[in-house]
Amino acid sequence: MAERPLSEFSRRFSDPPALPSGNELLSRTQVEKEFGLTRSFLQKCAWRGDGPAMVRLGYRTVRYRRADIVAFINEMREL
Repeated sequence: MAERPLSEFSRRFSDPPALPSGNELLSRTQVEKEFGLTRSFLQKCAWRGDGPAMVRLGYRTVRYRRADIVAFINEMREL
């Protein structure tokens, strides 16, 4: 079996495909750092069901799409 050049291997496996803009999944900590919405605020909103849409990845793991956070903030500004 012929060996593949390293450059071909690194081209194929170096970077995973990027998610379309706005679809990045952010943790509560990342949302807090980037947008200023505290973890406790996000937890309370999730419990009440009136916060930004979240993606549940497991029993205790949730993520938020960047576009959903931006839309939620813009919606709150209009009130």
